[in-house]
Amino acid sequence: MAKISINLNPHKEKQQGIVAQSLSSYLPQVFIGAVVFFLLILLLNVFVLIRIGFYGSYQRQWKQWEAKAREISTAKKDIAQLEAKNKELQGIVVPQIEASKMLAATFSALPDNIWFESLSYKKNSLSLKGYVIQWKEDYLASLDKFINTLKADAYFSSIFKKSTMVNSEKKNFQGVEVLEFIIECAK
Repeated sequence: MAKISINLNPHKEKQQGIVAQSLSSYLPQVFIGAVVFFLLILLLNVFVLIRIGFYGSYQRQWKQWEAKAREISTAKKDIAQLEAKNKELQGIVVPQIEASKMLAATFSALPDNIWFESLSYKKNSLSLKGYVIQWKEDYLASLDKFINTLKADAYFSSIFKKSTMVNSEKKNFQGVEVLEFIIECAK
C-alpha cells in the first residue's frame, strides 16, 4: 500500500528521515516518562529521608532508655541464675519423699498382731524390722496381708516398687513365741 501525504503547510517540506520522524513522534512520551520516573525517585528519597528522621528520633529516645535496658537485661540474667541455683538447692533441701505420708501408709497398713522394732531409710530403700505374733491367723499370713496392703497403697507403691520379706526367724519375746522379720522396700 502506498503512503499518501498531504502538505497543508504552504512552506516547503523538509525531508526528514524515518529515525527523525520516529524520534519526534515519541519524544513527548519519553519526556513525560522521564519526568514521572524522576518524580518517583524524588518521592522515594523524601520517604527515605522521613524514615531516617524517624529512626534518628528513635535512636535519641533509645539513648535515654539504653541504661535502663542494660539494667533490665542484667536483672533478667541474675534472675535466671538465681532460679537455677534455687532449683539446685530445692533438690538438696526438699526430700524426694514425704516421710509423714510414707509413715502414715506404713502404720495404717499395720495389723494388730505386728509391731516394729526399727524403721530405717537409706539410699531409696526402707527397711522394716519387727515382730509378728500368732493371733487369729498364721504369722506368715499376717505378714503377707501387711505387705499386700502396703503394695496397694497408692502413695507408698509410687515410692517403693518392690516390698519383700528378706528374713524371718522364730524367737521368744518375753515368754511369748514371735516371728522376727525384716521387710525391704526398694524403689
